[in-house]
Amino acid sequence: MTQETGLPLLGLFDTALPEHARRQQPTLSLAYIGDGVYELLARQHVLEQGSNKVAALHRRVVAMTRAEAQALAAAAILPGLSGENGSGGQRLG
Repeated sequence: MTQETGLPLLGLFDTALPEHARRQQPTLSLAYIGDGVYELLARQHVLEQGSNKVAALHRRVVAMTRAEAQALAAAAILPGLSGENGSGGQRLG
């Protein structure tokens, strides 16, 4: 929390996590963050499609971000990745 306001998110984007700190994070922690980023991108995509009914938006985002959909997306892009970029998906399939 910030001391001035007591609001926990105000300083969220003030600093970047250094490379050495990112490399020390457990894989599941990085996956958790990646899921959040992926969901935000899916929400943006769905909103750009023009729907404004919240229930419909939610259903579409859930369909795009559920584990099965992510596995299909990963299987489609993993063959094009090499080295460190492709090493995260070794358990798929």
